[in-house]
Amino acid sequence: MNAVGIIAEYNPLHNGHIYHLNEAKRLAGSEVAVVAMSGDYVQRGEPAILDKWERAEIAISSGADVVLEIPTYFCLGNARQYGAAGVFLLESIGSASHLVFGSETGDITALKRIADNLRKNAAEIEKEIRALSKDGLSYPRARAVAYAKVCGQSIKGYSPEDVSGDIAILEGSNDILALEYIMSCEKMEPVAITRVGAGYYDSVDDIKEFQSATGIRELLHNGEEIYTYVPDITAYMLDNRINTFPDKWLN
Repeated sequence: MNAVGIIAEYNPLHNGHIYHLNEAKRLAGSEVAVVAMSGDYVQRGEPAILDKWERAEIAISSGADVVLEIPTYFCLGNARQYGAAGVFLLESIGSASHLVFGSETGDITALKRIADNLRKNAAEIEKEIRALSKDGLSYPRARAVAYAKVCGQSIKGYSPEDVSGDIAILEGSNDILALEYIMSCEKMEPVAITRVGAGYYDSVDDIKEFQSATGIRELLHNGEEIYTYVPDITAYMLDNRINTFPDKWLN
């Protein structure tokens, strides 16, 4: 039986993650979901709001069938290291036929095209990124500008509109990871799901049907209600957690 692969942090797991799990199974035609999950430390460089065992238990209770731990070294690395490690774990088990991930654009054709351009022009793009980084640009912005310069000049028939659309994708937090997943996949077929509800950088003033993990941590920090946005088991775990670092979940 083929499984569907998912890479996640579940910090904490919320209703949007359950939607993702269900959609991933549906799109891949699979009844089994294998999740590669960050351990006790997440990409933000801080301890997860719940430990890895609690988050794995929540994931299993919410529709995942197997949870694998992405080693801390890769969780604390850049998007490329994190994405490659998650893909490697899922492809190593040999049963995951698809990798399904969230995306701002949801356009797998565009994502694959950009990933291919990044591969083919890697040396030139990295050279431009180094130069732009010295001018104070963040890595995502530097990569987007470098991509526009290199690909806009070197790809025959590539219009300014094509470049502009690609830049927007290159700067989306989920799309940045999506590109790394696609470039790392050798055995799994990548599938993009359009992100539903609040985005990574949305504040709680922008509350929608689904709240982001960042927004939920902000609500917790402010002592506000989160039960609308998380399953019962997440709420229970959070209500009963050892509050070791009460002032560290918002930055």
